[in-house]
Amino acid sequence: MGQVQHQGPGADTRCARDHRPDRGPAQGHADLERSHYGRQERRQRAQAPRCDRGRGWCLQLDAEVARGSCKPAKAEQYKGVARRYIAEFWDQKPIDAIDEPAITRFWEWRYDYWLKGPGAKIEFIHYERGGVRIRRPITKRQREMPAASTIATESVVLRTFLTYAKRNGLIKEVPDIGIKTGGQANARSLFSSDEIGRLFDLSLERLSAPDLHSATRRDRLVLHCLMCILAYSGMRLVEAKNLNWGDVLGYQATRTKKIRERDIDLRVYGKRKDRTFAPKHAVIPWFDQLWDLFKRDMRRDPQPTDPVFCDRLGVRLGSNKKGFDALLVQAGLKKDYRGKTEHRIRSGISS
Repeated sequence: MGQVQHQGPGADTRCARDHRPDRGPAQGHADLERSHYGRQERRQRAQAPRCDRGRGWCLQLDAEVARGSCKPAKAEQYKGVARRYIAEFWDQKPIDAIDEPAITRFWEWRYDYWLKGPGAKIEFIHYERGGVRIRRPITKRQREMPAASTIATESVVLRTFLTYAKRNGLIKEVPDIGIKTGGQANARSLFSSDEIGRLFDLSLERLSAPDLHSATRRDRLVLHCLMCILAYSGMRLVEAKNLNWGDVLGYQATRTKKIRERDIDLRVYGKRKDRTFAPKHAVIPWFDQLWDLFKRDMRRDPQPTDPVFCDRLGVRLGSNKKGFDALLVQAGLKKDYRGKTEHRIRSGISS
């Protein structure tokens, strides 16, 4: 007896369907035509540029960092927004699906992301820093509605991505993002000169506390230097964190001179662009403190590429919010007269 070859359930069903006696030649031809054009349409959709082309944009950002035309911190921020929100919302849809109605739906989805969207089920964020995998828990603050400044930043990222897509022929036009950026008044209040004086006095008092652990004393010294440099220079906090010793122009060449004979310029970059300016003379002693602290910790002089504000291992500092908040609470300055909790120390004296 010959062996019966089983072609699988899909093949049997298809064969039975195509040879039903109640289907004439015309109906069979129509089915064949629909099947042909259906396959053709699916093939065209598969070949269309998709939102995962964001990987190409991320590679371009890396190339711009290598050329020096984009700051590494900015590139990482943009790539993080692209992966977390843009790629997750549009997933594998064709990139030309990003039109104005879709962007409206995107912002609605984004506002709810950490409250009742996909982020509500996320407990930890995993990322890599210095070749080490790190797991960070989601904070209570992230479970809130995103601030206007956050949405403004992310709208810039989305517009930049879509501009890249247009320049590379993936879309014809950049649709309206729907978020107005810039021109918003900053509600954060400046410290008065008296309040800054109170902060400085309390900070010095905390530095001289007896039986203070060496690591705590070091952290408080760096915080005090940071406050003084911000107050006497007008730098933004992000500019101070990005500052390298090579950006403190004229400092090393005049280090052996008397303070009254020394002048420096600061070359900084932060929110939008680079700038160079002359700070008040009062910042110099605090740069001296940071130089000596680095030399003691690292047992060498700082190099131009070393960060000015760093930990005892020479690694650039991240957030100092915890230490600064503790100082504000102790000084009774956590809130201003309006009950606001955000303050700006820069320009409090320099303006």
